[in-house]
Amino acid sequence: MATGLADGGLEGVAVRLAGAVLGPRVLPLRRLLIGESRRFPDLAREYYDRAPGLVMRTLASCLREQPDLTVDDPDRAAEHFAFLVLGAPLDRALFDATAEPADVETTALAGVAAFRRAYAAGTERVEAGRTISGTSS
Repeated sequence: MATGLADGGLEGVAVRLAGAVLGPRVLPLRRLLIGESRRFPDLAREYYDRAPGLVMRTLASCLREQPDLTVDDPDRAAEHFAFLVLGAPLDRALFDATAEPADVETTALAGVAAFRRAYAAGTERVEAGRTISGTSS
């Protein structure tokens, strides 16, 4: 397992990330900060930098070190990973405070499976109009 990933690999990271972000402590705070971001833009920016931004930077660093993946742009790969793992459930939860998150673990694991297919070493993909060779980086 590559340096920087806790036990459970990408799957473990995904389940923990989705559970934390969609949980009862973080989700209400995100709703509040989004709602008040015009009145308190510095606070919203600082929260983003210290929470979601830090998670994205950490993910990018870890993804760069995954030998079974081809990651030419770690920042973009981290964005893809995060949104595949929790994007749709987070959007639903932000807009509907009464919505119960769907099976967070199943959604997160499906996101990792899609991510692995997209970034698997030995595959080719197109990014920004150019073909990316699937050799391990």
